[in-house]
Amino acid sequence: MREERISTIGVEKEVLVDLEEFISEVEKMAGRGARFVTASCRDLGEEGFEIIYHFDIDHKVENIRIKVPKGREVPSISPIFFPALLIENEIKDMFGVKFIGMAIDFDSKLLLHQEAPKIPLLKPSWDKEPAPERKIPPCREACPAGIDIPGYIRLIEEGKYKEAVELIRQQNPLVAISGRVCFAPCETKCRQTIEQSPLSIRLLKRYASDKAGFDLDKSKKPDTGKKVAIVGSGPAGLSCAFYLAKLGHQVVIFEALPKPGGMLRVGIPDYRLPQDILEAEIKTITDLGVEIRCNQKVESVDELFNQGFNAVFLALGAHQNVEMGIPGEDDEKVLNCVTMLRRVNLGEKVEVGEKVGVVGGGNSAIDAARVALRLGAKEVTIFYRRTRAEMPASPEEVEAALEEGIKIEFLCAPTKIERKGDKLAVTNIKMKLGEPDESGRRRPVPIEGSEYTVELDNLVIAIGQRPEVSEKLGVNIGRGNRIEADAMSMKTSRDGVFAGGDVRTGPASVVEAVADGRKAAIAIDKYLGGDGRLYVPEVPYPQQFVMRRDMKEARKQIPRVEVKKLDPKERVKNFNEVELGFTDEQSAQETKRCWRCDWNE
Repeated sequence: MREERISTIGVEKEVLVDLEEFISEVEKMAGRGARFVTASCRDLGEEGFEIIYHFDIDHKVENIRIKVPKGREVPSISPIFFPALLIENEIKDMFGVKFIGMAIDFDSKLLLHQEAPKIPLLKPSWDKEPAPERKIPPCREACPAGIDIPGYIRLIEEGKYKEAVELIRQQNPLVAISGRVCFAPCETKCRQTIEQSPLSIRLLKRYASDKAGFDLDKSKKPDTGKKVAIVGSGPAGLSCAFYLAKLGHQVVIFEALPKPGGMLRVGIPDYRLPQDILEAEIKTITDLGVEIRCNQKVESVDELFNQGFNAVFLALGAHQNVEMGIPGEDDEKVLNCVTMLRRVNLGEKVEVGEKVGVVGGGNSAIDAARVALRLGAKEVTIFYRRTRAEMPASPEEVEAALEEGIKIEFLCAPTKIERKGDKLAVTNIKMKLGEPDESGRRRPVPIEGSEYTVELDNLVIAIGQRPEVSEKLGVNIGRGNRIEADAMSMKTSRDGVFAGGDVRTGPASVVEAVADGRKAAIAIDKYLGGDGRLYVPEVPYPQQFVMRRDMKEARKQIPRVEVKKLDPKERVKNFNEVELGFTDEQSAQETKRCWRCDWNE
């Protein structure tokens, strides 16, 4: 049931939906670029509760209204609109409404009165000054995993490195990995960008992990007797396994590759993510009792249930290379990016010629180009059909490629590939940008008569990946060969089967996959009879108010610390890690740049 009302007082539009349609409507709102404002709740007596979510779109208010029978669970919108977790916690505490899938459950401890800190209050007394309180800062809002960024930065500043790592692991168990490969959306929202460069949040995370090491908390709840099968050992699978194991469930991961890690293992080169770091982080998960069975490709969920598993999480990733569909693409000198990176990372010998071209503009294309240099290519050129402004690759990775001498030709794309002796003759056509497409980027339009030919030894196709999903799994498969699963609970069309990460979303980021794995662990625990409360150690983080530095002082141009890297001329000769990480002095300087936006004053 969906009922729409137009232009009520002060409201542009209001939609009344059933609980079954609620999250779908919220996702539509997010897709339109809405900003969450607040929510209100009304007790309707025996009829239950009425909750109204208020959004702002182009300075106009639009509402989503739901009626909830008492005792019925309501899916939280905080994984989609993170700021909503505060008001949802208030509604939970005041009205007793049960929310599921909340990004953070404050457990009735949202606000504390300054004169009675043990008594939770929704608001301070009218005649008292409000107690200083923490709020959700822009950096944390932007983090798909919802990590307490100012919290761990403060712990680093105090030299409490293990505590900082454990605070991060409450939301993301892959700290060392994320500190190296996360695309850091948090940094784009850092308020330091108003005056200068954002805080180096990702590198501070890596610094904390480097200092703390991998001897971390191994506590977990008693064995529940429940067994969960996870298919895929990439970031989504590892994240889900970590939180389920902490809750006392028996977890077995089935991995088709000969080594665990998924795309972390075979899609990210060693110079970005060293194998020993990956191995050490995975060990922190197997130390909890998680079993990983490699060379085990699962195509039937029924087989897993027949083996006694009570629930299944499908985290297969997106390992199938997308083809261009042009003549000559099947030539043996045309390389598949996914296969090329996989073979290199697994230690197989891969040969390329002196002159290599790469088609694409994402991180995989950049990785393929940089790997080609390290395999012996003398000249590497990336062909991208849009401009640099539209490149989905991380700006830092693009800069690193340019430093290493890789060329990028913009506004062009191959139309056919021909063999000329032992060389490839690649015909490119020039492009111009037209109207925006569904991704929001301007669509490349071929310029008639602009074709030109480039001679290459090899061409690497790196225009994208997609999931490879067998119909035997018995779940609904949607566009792009993605498994259809609820964005909140990760539930698929089949009872007891959940899915997350790239197999649900299509190729995304490590941190987004980690967030999916965590949400899946919560949903699976509830499915198995638990309450969905993750078991994470309490971090002795000082909650008392700390005055933010004087803003005049804070606004002084304190330069962003630049991390030391290997020399470009030397690093292309090997696969050694390029970024060397912060020193103690650099970390101390960078933590001082934090404005502590998590405090209301």
